Amino acid sequence: IDYHRAHGADPYTFHSTNVALHFLTSALAALIALRLLEWAGVERRRREALAIFAGALFLLHPLQTESVAYVTSRSEVLSALFYYAALAVFLWRPGESMTLPRSLAILLLFGAAAATKEHTLTLPLLLILTDYFWSGGRIRNNRILYPLLAVAAIGGGFYIWSTLRTS
Repeated sequence: IDYHRAHGADPYTFHSTNVALHFLTSALAALIALRLLEWAGVERRRREALAIFAGALFLLHPLQTESVAYVTSRSEVLSALFYYAALAVFLWRPGESMTLPRSLAILLLFGAAAATKEHTLTLPLLLILTDYFWSGGRIRNNRILYPLLAVAAIGGGFYIWSTLRTS
């Protein structure tokens, strides 16, 4: 549906949608912080308070104002949402190794993030480094996830390179 026909010149729907998406991303930031603090061995009540603080800091930080307030910055809000969602799915897995459905969910979220902003191509490296750091210097049993992400990152890199080359 054409936004202008449905809402006229009023940008309220865009702004309210950006705020809602930013709020969801803040909740994901809190979940990510909660898991990392749990792995760091922080006591439960303190861990929860710090995770809520991390989510609130992301939500209210003035650096986020432009991407949330401007209609043209929807891609920033969406890329952060998809990036954080992929990281949260990765961190909140039930076991040591990654299942195929969870790997495909991360791949889908990575694809959505890369389709909105090219800087999200860093996600595979972040996942590998997170895995390496929190597993004591070894990569966990994620034989399903990493090859899928490698192929997707290479394909995304070629797509971005070809787009920039022809611009």
